[in-house]
Amino acid sequence: MFSNEEREWNAVAAALGTRRNGEARSDLISGSVNLRADVLPREFARAGAGARVRPQVDSALIERTLRDLHAMGASILYPEHPLYPAEFYELEKPPPFLSVVGNASVLHAPKRLAVVGSRELSGRTERWLEHHLPSYLKTNDVVIVSGGARGADQAAHLAAIRTGRATAVFLPCGLARLFPADLEEWVKPVLDAGGVFVSAYAPEETVRKFRFEGRNRLIASVSHGVFVAEASRRSGSMMTARISGELGREIGVLPSAPGDLTGQGSLDLMANGATMIRDALDLQVFVDRLVPGASQRPGCRDREESVGRPHRDVRRQLSFS
Repeated sequence: MFSNEEREWNAVAAALGTRRNGEARSDLISGSVNLRADVLPREFARAGAGARVRPQVDSALIERTLRDLHAMGASILYPEHPLYPAEFYELEKPPPFLSVVGNASVLHAPKRLAVVGSRELSGRTERWLEHHLPSYLKTNDVVIVSGGARGADQAAHLAAIRTGRATAVFLPCGLARLFPADLEEWVKPVLDAGGVFVSAYAPEETVRKFRFEGRNRLIASVSHGVFVAEASRRSGSMMTARISGELGREIGVLPSAPGDLTGQGSLDLMANGATMIRDALDLQVFVDRLVPGASQRPGCRDREESVGRPHRDVRRQLSFS
């Protein structure tokens, strides 16, 4: 048997990816490179700390990182840890290290919905997220999962906080280098609402472009489904939708106007079979269908009945001009 301390040491070693010469290689977590045999055994990346690992690495750096994480109240998760999300085992390269601040149990909540979208939201999408998402959350105990970015991500986190629901913020950086910078102001509200911040990177790691894909992959993986509020064709939201499809997750989409360039990716997703989400009821039906055995609230109609009812003017409903 190996102690929790030994497993944490191994996980931090993997996060730092320290070579024998002391060069930090924290990009290991993104999946862009493989763990070196002289750092950690290959099987550790997939199955956890199955052996005591003491490679020739900068042990002082690992110990300092452990102290820093514990000082900020962070927990360290690793494969085989009871709070490590089981969905991550489905990934080709499960992250060998997660640092979390807050209530890590929300990563195992019965209903988890990822919400992604543009950082520069259109007015109508912003109004939808301010009205329909909170309306849904008031009567449905769902954890909102997103990436903390300005725009759709923060609008989704805010809807959860205002309705007393937990939200999970997945970071493209370390816990000590929050991105964007204004995310510092969100720490207390998120934690007070029972939420959690999650990072697969060493605490001092800053944001890098390639880390967004690794972050988005974790968001898609841990969620039962993904709701795309607004997406252009070349965007991080479309990346998350692509990853979701690869992982077998269903995608819901808020429709955009045909001539709106900021929503062409959303229309492409609908054309390829994503579920159209018009209002809070549509969102409820969508999420309930994602989770086996999910109980529907009284008055909630199934998809067939919802589709068969008289159609409202979607453009007017979403304030299209």
